[in-house]
Amino acid sequence: MVLEICGIMYKWTNFVYGWQKRYFELENGILMYYKSESEKQYGSRGAIALHIAHLVVNCFFN
Repeated sequence: MVLEICGIMYKWTNFVYGWQKRYFELENGILMYYKSESEKQYGSRGAIALHIAHLVVNCFFN
């Protein structure tokens, strides 16, 4: 496995907590996220295969 890129991004959680910092990794075309880098040992909280993803630009914040 080749780790392509990793770092912190903000992810929408819900209306109570809003945007939260999460640790993301892009590996072999799969984007995975964790609550934090130190919690990687517990496994990812979610993942998406980017080659099948459909992206929509949200201009709400502009």
